[in-house]
Amino acid sequence: MYGIKYNNKYSWDLGLKVLERNISTPAKKKVTEEIPFSNVIYDFSFLYGSQIFEPRKLEYKFFVDEMFKHNLEAIRIVVENWLYSSNEKTELRDEVTPGYHFLAECIEIDFEDLKTYGTIKATFEGYPFRIKNEYEGEMLWDDFCFLTDILQQTTFIINEAREISLINNSIVEVVPKIIADNSFEIYRNNVKYLIPMGTTESTDFKLNTGVNKLTIIGNGNIQFKYKIEVI
Repeated sequence: MYGIKYNNKYSWDLGLKVLERNISTPAKKKVTEEIPFSNVIYDFSFLYGSQIFEPRKLEYKFFVDEMFKHNLEAIRIVVENWLYSSNEKTELRDEVTPGYHFLAECIEIDFEDLKTYGTIKATFEGYPFRIKNEYEGEMLWDDFCFLTDILQQTTFIINEAREISLINNSIVEVVPKIIADNSFEIYRNNVKYLIPMGTTESTDFKLNTGVNKLTIIGNGNIQFKYKIEVI
């Protein structure tokens, strides 16, 4: 038996057994413009650096084993309040996909009373991507997958200048949290980024998909904290 953890509570703590699960693959959201009287179509889907995707739909059907109707209704109340208690996309962990989590909000619940047992179908609307539970460079060996994961250094000691490479194995750009004990300059493709001392997280500096070659100028320690996002 497997279950899910949502809004800091496990489904099996409520006596729920997952009968069915359906995790859809999000569709690409294409932003195009057709030139009148021609066959030319411009695709603006990558205008901001990454392909845009539609929200992901997740569906779970739970089995509730309870022969007394009043107890079945009590369980229904508890489960529906648990699933509807969040009004924003909340971390959802599915034991079938270890090492990753979704960000999703329950938007619909369907309860079926079958006298001596019941079923509850929960529909979630989620962020398109699965997100790694651990930051790059901090991965637990038990969660390491040789097909998808890589081992890499994300904390560096800088003495005046150093060239480094950071790999973003995501399908999209990610914004790293940069922790620095001094101010630094980062150069990438002849573009300079000023990094102040302390913790910085800004959309002005994103890690592109693949290998990011950076030159860091300064003295001290700098760390890049980011999580991989995949379909």
